[in-house]
Amino acid sequence: MAGRQVDYSGKRVLLIDSSGNVRSAILHMLRHLGVNNIQAVSINERVLPLIAEGDFDIILLGHNGSDTLTGIQILEEARFRGYIKPSACWVFMTSDASQEVVLHAIDSHPDVLITKPFSVEDLKYRLDALVARKAVLRPVDEAVEQGNLDAAITACSDRVPRQDPLYDAVQLVKGKLLIRAGRFEEAKALFETRYWQSQDKEAGLYLAQALAGLGQLGDAIEILRGLTEQYPLMIAAYDLLASLHERNGELEASREVLTEATARSPLGIPGNLSSAGLLPRPGSSGPRKWPIASRSSSGIAVSIAPPNPICVWRISSVWRCRTQTRVSRRR
Repeated sequence: MAGRQVDYSGKRVLLIDSSGNVRSAILHMLRHLGVNNIQAVSINERVLPLIAEGDFDIILLGHNGSDTLTGIQILEEARFRGYIKPSACWVFMTSDASQEVVLHAIDSHPDVLITKPFSVEDLKYRLDALVARKAVLRPVDEAVEQGNLDAAITACSDRVPRQDPLYDAVQLVKGKLLIRAGRFEEAKALFETRYWQSQDKEAGLYLAQALAGLGQLGDAIEILRGLTEQYPLMIAAYDLLASLHERNGELEASREVLTEATARSPLGIPGNLSSAGLLPRPGSSGPRKWPIASRSSSGIAVSIAPPNPICVWRISSVWRCRTQTRVSRRR
């Protein structure tokens, strides 16, 4: 798949990076690959509307930890608001190869993660493989974009034979779609086999989601506890575990899980934003609500300074903030 010749001349590409030198270098690489339609921008408040309004085939998003608004924050926000089309290729570029940044970026689900600096050969190899994979999944992605989940699931079934290198990736997509469609028994059967055979962490997370959808909260919690022990930076597992404890009325256990997640990875912010009223729901243009102080149902008091970056979110019943946040137990 990676060796397949790809014609980039008709691709529309958005390049986002705060460094002008980096943008210039990557722009030159893209021209070398034959890309004609490139829009290169810095990270600013116009990036999200640009992503939402533009019909881009490939989006290369740079992350620099020193930026006020980082690439990870942009990726999370775009995904939450529904701006990421399944058919678009998302490439996350970072110069910070630390475990925390890399794992958190992976949890935000870009299609490809590449560390800067990289060569034009590196970029071509990753893009060629990604574009080829997207081509295989195009009927699935188009059905998803049209809101027809059942058609997307059906399209997954016959896309590739079992011996194809993309088979596992297609099955993962199918399982996630089954969960979105509320077909939890089928999702459980798919992920149960995969998880217990390979101990794949993504399969474990989605198996827990399927079990939770079936109301089997105890089994889901047991799997998630195992995942957080084995993968202590897998913030999505903490988020789901905390929400399941909350569904069980175990607010203290939920608080403890979130406290551990915050200590493990301050960057980790799986977003349950709309339930907190901090962001407009997808499709809404309403403003954020930035609380100066709040009290959660689990007894955690949180003070939040007026934010500059996109930084506030809520996980389960606890307010958290990426920057300028103090969390203290109310006496």
